[in-house]
Amino acid sequence: MPRIHSMLLTTVAATVFLLLPTSACGLVPTPTPQVVVQTVEVPVTKLVPVTVTPEPTITPTAAPPIVLAEQFEGDAGDWYVSSDSWGASSVAEGHLLVTVDEPNALYYSGHPDLDFLNQPFDLTVALANESVPRDAYGAVSFRWTDENNNADVSVNGDGFISMGQWVDGTYYNTVPWTRPSGSGRGPYILRMIDTGRRVTAYLNGELVFDIPFEDLKLGGVSFFVGAYDDVPATWSFDDVQVSKLAP
Repeated sequence: MPRIHSMLLTTVAATVFLLLPTSACGLVPTPTPQVVVQTVEVPVTKLVPVTVTPEPTITPTAAPPIVLAEQFEGDAGDWYVSSDSWGASSVAEGHLLVTVDEPNALYYSGHPDLDFLNQPFDLTVALANESVPRDAYGAVSFRWTDENNNADVSVNGDGFISMGQWVDGTYYNTVPWTRPSGSGRGPYILRMIDTGRRVTAYLNGELVFDIPFEDLKLGGVSFFVGAYDDVPATWSFDDVQVSKLAP
């Protein structure tokens, strides 16, 4: 079910050289006929086979197993959808739409295949701000253990991105809000890689940060929308793909 809680938010590619056998072409010019027969030795080129180290057989790298791939072309399926006084989540018009109606609050949605992922992952999602507030943000929650221990990567309506974490109920701004050079005003393609030791984030293909991160154990993954004073705030999530990485 959706996780809802209020919070004080801080603004914030080896070249192999093949040596082909080479003829010396050392033929002695035909001698002028004479009365005395003389023997003419003609050098013979000895062909020496050259052993070339073969190129190693390239073993295709197995693609990471996909946990979830969703384009929201049908109904809600197993996605968590709901509606209450705090907000709503639904699948409509080819998107997962999440709305938060209360100021300084978060409204979550997700999928049971991600609730207990508990493993390194590579995630891609398309996000777009579908409402007026520019400071409201769409986000990916990860390493979720409970409301007091989890992390998030968020993108706001002006293309700023940040990372934060809750540790034992205290929120830390791990990566302050920063705006990549080509982020613009969306839509945004967010890619996150969590190896269990590092977290890397790209926004519209641009590397934003790559940091060591071992403060929290691996956990669940979900999506949410956060707002400050201006509500309602709605974000869409689409083209979700989550793949497992080797531990």
